[in-house]
Parts: sequence; C-alpha cells; structure tokens
Amino acid sequence: MKQRRIAIRSDGSTGLPRAFYWRGHWRRVVRILDAWRETGRWWLGEAALDLVRVEADGVYLLSRPVGGREWYLEGEED
Repeated sequence: MKQRRIAIRSDGSTGLPRAFYWRGHWRRVVRILDAWRETGRWWLGEAALDLVRVEADGVYLLSRPVGGREWYLEGEED
C-alpha cells in the first residue's frame, strides 16, 4: 500500500464517507471493507483515529480524527 496523508473532500462528513474527491474525480464508495479505531500515541499527544478501508474504483484507506469532520487519504492498494 502506498502510504500518504492527503486531505480529501468527502460526501458524508458526519458519518462514513459515501464518496470522496481525489485527483480530479469523485470516487463513489461501493462498500466499506473494514472499519476500526486506533488510539494513537496518547503520550505524544496524538489524536485517536477512525480508519476505514473502502472499495471505490480501487481500494483505499481513509482516516479522520475521532469526532472530526475531515477525512484524509492514508493510502491506496496497488
């Protein structure tokens, strides 16, 4: 998986994303493949993250800080 953290525009900011805009295209989420929460390194002040692995026109890993509204692209599977 190529790792990166890129802010993306998403449709569904109050819940799981239904679509996201990246590289000039809206990518419709066909299904959620997995969802989990990581606590982060709290001793370093890192926020906990909600992560989802989604199928769109490929497989992508998206994240957002717990309680946040903005989603980020963490990576895509080759």
